[in-house]
Amino acid sequence: MTKKIIGIFLFIGFLFVFSQEKASLVYEYSYIKDSLNTQSKKIEYFQLRVLDKFSLFVSEKNIKRDSLSQSLIKNFEQKKSNSFDLTGYPLSDFKFYLLKYFSENNFKIYQKFEKQFYFYTEEEWPIWILKSEAVKIGDLNCHKAETFYRGRKWIAWYTTDVPIITGPYKFSNLPGMVVQLENSTGTLSFNLVSYKVGSKNEDVFLPENMISNAKEIKRKEFLILEQSTKENLILKAKNLGMGISAEQEKSYRDKIKKDNNPIELK
Repeated sequence: MTKKIIGIFLFIGFLFVFSQEKASLVYEYSYIKDSLNTQSKKIEYFQLRVLDKFSLFVSEKNIKRDSLSQSLIKNFEQKKSNSFDLTGYPLSDFKFYLLKYFSENNFKIYQKFEKQFYFYTEEEWPIWILKSEAVKIGDLNCHKAETFYRGRKWIAWYTTDVPIITGPYKFSNLPGMVVQLENSTGTLSFNLVSYKVGSKNEDVFLPENMISNAKEIKRKEFLILEQSTKENLILKAKNLGMGISAEQEKSYRDKIKKDNNPIELK
């Protein structure tokens, strides 16, 4: 029997939600950042926490950096420190927090732009075609499925050996647990690294005020805001009095152009 959320509290700028955890998974996301350069491959790890009321999908780097930055802000405001240096700490390419609410049967994607959290509600789900092919991946018996979602074709291998229905990102509506997922061009892939299934009381970390103060906008507005935030970073730095050379600005603009292979194309 699942239990209701039994308590919440704040600590160093994070909201700790105590809940009954059903499963904890880690996925490795392999991606080619620049579609014109096969050498631009990167890897990032994501946590997928399945709780009684919702699931959370978030980059491990994002959790670590957000936790550190909130701690530094608190110390700075309380005059315990005059330093705010994040140099050397992990910087994620994926700054979103994706929550799936089971009662509402939808996704909400949260992200902070400047000092404000925004979110949108996903209105489209992957529609899967289940195939007859089957393979064994490690100790798991897996079945094949395909979908065309947000401009890309994806091939998934999922298992029913484990009593949980879930998957990475927005690909969680197959009749089992996703073990592998890859787009048709092989430039993006999710691979299950580890999983634990079983009820236990666990805490989930969410940034303070992320849910309570977030502003809801449409997905299209969210994507425009995400892109404009990247493009306006140089202007913001100049307005803060930072010395940005023409060469540095060009290098940054080129970097943005080479980040052209997102999970969703449409």
